[in-house]
Amino acid sequence: MKIYLDNNATTPIDPVIKQNLPQWVEDFGNASSVHWAGRLAKNTLEECREGVAQGIKVLPEEIIFNSGATEGINTIFRGLFLHPQQKRNHLVVSPLEHSAVLANAKRLEEDGFPVSYLPVDTLGRIDPATLTDLVNERTQLVAIMHANNEIGNINDIQSLSVIAKNKGAYFFSDTAQSIGKVPLQLDGSVDFIVASSHKFHGLKGAGFLYIRKGNRLPSLLLGGRQEADHRAGTVNILGIKCLDEAFKVSLENIKNHQTHALKLKQVLISGLKAIKGVRFFGDLEKSLPHTLNFGLPPLEGSSLVMNLDLEGIAASSGAACESGSMEPSHVFLAMGYPVGIAKSSVRLSWSRFNTLEEMEYTVQKINSIVDRL
Repeated sequence: MKIYLDNNATTPIDPVIKQNLPQWVEDFGNASSVHWAGRLAKNTLEECREGVAQGIKVLPEEIIFNSGATEGINTIFRGLFLHPQQKRNHLVVSPLEHSAVLANAKRLEEDGFPVSYLPVDTLGRIDPATLTDLVNERTQLVAIMHANNEIGNINDIQSLSVIAKNKGAYFFSDTAQSIGKVPLQLDGSVDFIVASSHKFHGLKGAGFLYIRKGNRLPSLLLGGRQEADHRAGTVNILGIKCLDEAFKVSLENIKNHQTHALKLKQVLISGLKAIKGVRFFGDLEKSLPHTLNFGLPPLEGSSLVMNLDLEGIAASSGAACESGSMEPSHVFLAMGYPVGIAKSSVRLSWSRFNTLEEMEYTVQKINSIVDRL
């Protein structure tokens, strides 16, 4: 039996894409061309833009298609902090962010920009009062993800973004792990979000950046004037079409998907609780329905993951972007855990395509592996 429980790294392709792909590849034109093939591609592009915008209740012109969340993150950071006329230069960032955000924060620090890291508690929670204290008249950007990719915590970005806006700062949220899986409410205080198609059953290499109307970011990539001069390069029509369709399916059934995911989570939690010494990480009360992080110290998570793989179960001992690193997760260190506890963590993340039987089988295999090790 093969069971895939690493959906926070990437998700299986939605059946609607597999079914329609032969038809969609015929729309091969360059959307910047003026002939019939280009016009067809341009029409597809704008229909997808309207579809995505409608899905998150924003304006079509606020959606910029790109290669994914990492490109969007770099566009935001480089655009906001490297503008020659920029007067604000301070960054406030959560230490639990994706490595793409933290790498940009580190680069800014190296270049002399002041960076403040929000403290979190042992459950990974942010205190709004602390954010209020850190944001000042020099703060350019506050970066707090909607949901964490390792422990699954969901942040109240509506409330946190208001704190940033009250001080005149921009607010950015990485929504790669949450969008299409849990409801996302954007209001006038969230300036930027990013998303990747392959996190909600689309193809890799496509994503989008939301830029609230009235804000402006220079293009990260120089060249043509595609995407309203926000992103140079020939537009990935096929990837965007698949993104739009996968996003549509995710949103149309989001409540049912959530209910199903929560049932699977309860099976896992109930089964794992019976194992002596098990620890759950993160805020289980306010977390993604499709993510669970646990550990059995002193057993290393990587050892458990390798043994699960031998049983046909794909899991993770951290974020996929950090795979192969011997260092403990920055998320756990930021929550104050010692290295031994941090290295014990195992992440299970599932989707609507997983079943209760798979979860019961996984619990059985974890029990047998733990007994053996």
